[in-house]
Amino acid sequence: REGASSAFTDSFELAITGKESHGAFPHNGFDAIAISAQVVNALQSLVSRRLDPTRAKVLSVGTIRGGTKENIIAGRVTMTGTIRTFEQDTRQDLFSELERAASVARALGGNYELSVKPGYVPVVNDPTLTSFVRQVGTDLLGEDNVHESPLEMGGEDFSCFAEKAPGCMFLLGGELPGEPRRLHHHPRFDVDERCLPVGAALLAETAVRFLKEASQ
Repeated sequence: REGASSAFTDSFELAITGKESHGAFPHNGFDAIAISAQVVNALQSLVSRRLDPTRAKVLSVGTIRGGTKENIIAGRVTMTGTIRTFEQDTRQDLFSELERAASVARALGGNYELSVKPGYVPVVNDPTLTSFVRQVGTDLLGEDNVHESPLEMGGEDFSCFAEKAPGCMFLLGGELPGEPRRLHHHPRFDVDERCLPVGAALLAETAVRFLKEASQ
């Protein structure tokens, strides 16, 4: 795929602080779990209500932890999540709105600590190299076996190389025949290893042709 083929992969950690009290006397504290529930609702509304709907973005809360005992009003809750965007301005807007959503905690009597960790930048495939690799793949495997990959919100550290020099990242199909597709983070991830020589051949032939053309 020419151009961007993956997303910015930023992550965040958000701590909601309240005030512990006995569960029988909730009015003596500020329930961090109840506050966190409202913050999560605010976070989920960012994508659908606070930002341009024509710009792709994802915000997902992946973990949430809080409380120490069933009869104690929790004083602290931590949550972590991921932020996926394609454009730098959308990314920055989402960071700002994330701060706004977290501030709901203060309106409800608590407080918050927010930390955003920048991740990988999007993979941007060089158009010339992408066309070159596509042609090599077509020659080796046939046109029916070469497809343009869809734009996805996944992240990839190959983007760091593509920032330094023109590059092209391709995906190699390795689905097990007769088995359901298992993506990378599936607990039973596996591949049909017969794809490995195909990938090696494609890389080798691409390198050989590229060097030949460069030497002419």
